[in-house]
Amino acid sequence: MFVIKKDLMKLGFSSWQAMMLVKQAKAKLASQGLTWYESKGLGRVPLETVEEILGVKIDEADLMGEEVVEHA
Repeated sequence: MFVIKKDLMKLGFSSWQAMMLVKQAKAKLASQGLTWYESKGLGRVPLETVEEILGVKIDEADLMGEEVVEHA
């Protein structure tokens, strides 16, 4: 799954924080030899890479805007 800045903002990150997470993820991927992430126009990065930077697992349902409904 891939994420963009707006997806990260849905999780509560500020615009600046979301932009920096994408930027850090792109730099990490480019350093691993994935040179197409050096493109300034590319703003979509793998969720897994963002999770590695943050050190936490992100629930994909939170990104989709799905609400968990508990049944009584």
